[in-house]
Amino acid sequence: MQQRLTDVNHPDHALITYPNLGHAFYPSSPWLTEFGPVPPYVLADLYSWLAAHSGFTNHASWEASLHTTPSSNSTVK
Repeated sequence: MQQRLTDVNHPDHALITYPNLGHAFYPSSPWLTEFGPVPPYVLADLYSWLAAHSGFTNHASWEASLHTTPSSNSTVK
C-alpha cells in the first residue's frame, strides 16, 4: 500500500510500523494475536492523525492542554 500511494503521488499518507506489536497494537507473537491495552504512544499517533484529518478537533488546543495543569479550584466529576 505504501508503495502504491507513493507511485500515484498521493499527497497525504503516512506509514508507521510498531515492531513487536500485533494487529491489536499489543505485544504479540507472529503466530497468535494477543489482546491488551494499547500503548500510549500508539494512541498518541492515532489521535494525531485523526485530529489532523477529521476536521472535528482543534489539535493545537489539545496539545496545549497536555502542558497545562488544572487550576486549584476546578472540580472533576
